[in-house]
Amino acid sequence: MRTKHRYLTKSRFKLALECPSKLFYTRNKEYEDQTNDDTFMQALAKGGYQVGELAKYKYCKDPIAENITIATLNEEEALQMTAVKLLQDNVVIAEAAFLYNNLFVRVDLLVKTNNQIKLIEVKSKSYSEEVKFINDQNKPSSKWVPYLYDLAFQTYVVRHALKNEKLTITPYFLLANKDEVVPVDGLNQVFKISESVINGYTIQTDLSNIDISVLNETRILKEINMTDEIEAILNMDIVAKDIPSKYKKFEDFVNWCSEIYKNQERVWSNPGSKCKKCQFKVANQLSYTINRWTGAPDSELKCGMSECWSNFEWDGIGKTKIDIHSDSLKTELWMGYAGSKMPGEIDNHKAPYLKDIQIDWITPTNEKADDDRQGMTPFERRKYQIQLNEENAPPYVFWKTEFENIQNSKWEYPYHMIDFETTTVAIPYFKGMHPYETVAFQFSHHILHEDGKIEHYNQWLSFESNVYPNINFLNALMESLSNHKGTIFRYATHENSVLNKLRKDVEFFNPPNKVELIAFIDDITYVKTSPKNKIVGKRCMVDLAEVVRSFYYSSHAKGSNSIKKILPAILHDCPELITKYSNPDLYGKNKTCSSLNFDAHVWLDPEFGNDPYKTLPPIFTETEIEQFGKSDDGDDFDEVADGSAAMLAYNKLQYSNLLSLGRFAYKESLLRYCELDTLAMVMLMEGFKYLKENK
Repeated sequence: MRTKHRYLTKSRFKLALECPSKLFYTRNKEYEDQTNDDTFMQALAKGGYQVGELAKYKYCKDPIAENITIATLNEEEALQMTAVKLLQDNVVIAEAAFLYNNLFVRVDLLVKTNNQIKLIEVKSKSYSEEVKFINDQNKPSSKWVPYLYDLAFQTYVVRHALKNEKLTITPYFLLANKDEVVPVDGLNQVFKISESVINGYTIQTDLSNIDISVLNETRILKEINMTDEIEAILNMDIVAKDIPSKYKKFEDFVNWCSEIYKNQERVWSNPGSKCKKCQFKVANQLSYTINRWTGAPDSELKCGMSECWSNFEWDGIGKTKIDIHSDSLKTELWMGYAGSKMPGEIDNHKAPYLKDIQIDWITPTNEKADDDRQGMTPFERRKYQIQLNEENAPPYVFWKTEFENIQNSKWEYPYHMIDFETTTVAIPYFKGMHPYETVAFQFSHHILHEDGKIEHYNQWLSFESNVYPNINFLNALMESLSNHKGTIFRYATHENSVLNKLRKDVEFFNPPNKVELIAFIDDITYVKTSPKNKIVGKRCMVDLAEVVRSFYYSSHAKGSNSIKKILPAILHDCPELITKYSNPDLYGKNKTCSSLNFDAHVWLDPEFGNDPYKTLPPIFTETEIEQFGKSDDGDDFDEVADGSAAMLAYNKLQYSNLLSLGRFAYKESLLRYCELDTLAMVMLMEGFKYLKENK
């Protein structure tokens, strides 16, 4: 059984670097922790587990036979097992445990050779030769800060725990090397991940289709000696905000964090822009009513962020009760397009609310003119966000004339809405691929005609295991789009970036229609040749996210331009859309709005807060779960309702042991989700039409 000591571990240490207040909320059952339900974090964790398993084969010929992993979660047992293994002169230990004072770490890999110890932190993060861990200001590079402090914390604990053993401890990173390729197909599938009641996941290593020597000899994981960088970090002030000056030194900070966590002491940090990404906040209750599976409210837990903001002494108002959902906070201010430089200035003013932000705080001193821009400047958009938050302000602003000008002069019906689903994994699925290369496995294609007719025209999904999909994906997409005239729309830059990456695949694989495929890609994409110049295809896809940023701002989106936020906003601003998509006779196969995956479907339902993504069916029905069990491999998520879950579903399709029921269920869920993504773009364009008519 796992013990319940309040040790400061490396994960809790990293939380304290983000904000010392988080040490009170973490592992506190009274408070919401969104990390627990974050499918994207699940995806990252799974990539990390697989890289961790492959790493063992770099240092040990047969990690399973030699039993190098300390699998217990009981801290005392892990410490005892580690001590016994370290009695050997030469040994490899996975998940070695060390305790110093109240500091406890588990080391990914420890390699002891006589009196030399390699302390190896395995990360699924990618590495290439140009990476700089310490920047020109002799501080940890911002992209590497959490990883560097993680390794520094482990090094500090292990050196103190073994200080009487006359051992030399050297810290290393082991990272995914983007300069190397995998030597065989199916390397990723060797390490199959299943759900575990104890710790969330278990790894099953399947060597039936691969020689173990391939695992021993693969070069996609690179070992990097981090001695200089870690020594520098251990001897410099901590690079983090809200740390009392007397705790700035690494050792002092570690000891302070250890004490406040052990004693469950609450430290109040200054609230500000950093709170925007706080995981200890309750999800927005206004966006839904009840959990459709349990029938209970989605969250009855306390909101840590609300408590922090309510405890602060604000200028002019002192301490006041603040609800992060009912009150519009300054963290909502859109920071895109150079706005990222503003949080520090705004945080200097102790004002909690968006309405308190003064326009002169955000007025640019030299906003450069953009002759090609048609629509709001970044400053104008931020100004609208503040002004529309004032009492009796309208709910949205829409630049009708400017929108119509670009629509009439540059767009041609029918409108084609496309959306891609892709994955990038540290250990590639296919021979010859580098870590984190793009795999494009799915697209959806909706058409909006000038007369208002809507059809889900086409879709494509690669759901077979061990099939490299990129060239087939391109051929299917080219066939789908080349048969029609009209403007092609995407949402954000993802589709453009993916196609430019797949262009390299076409060059490498040299298919028979190589020239045609490259011409197709060049025609519908743009590529930057310099920061100020780009080559634009004749039929280059239009970015609907940029259309939103230029012509439409809704206070209901709370500063976000994500389609998951913009869609509910425009539904609120255009009640005609709610009426239309609440009609049970509207959408489905052989209905007014045609579908390839739904016989009939109501997208907007008050029971689900009129959020179409919450109406997507679960992967497995209750009948299937009762009859066959939840999943053949221990499924850990219930629905495909966002891009991260789609990535996880595709990853599961690559596991060769997934049975037919599971394969069919995941396939259907992926198709339904991607269909909604392009339908959401149609709804958005329809919303602009209503806004034009109602203006």
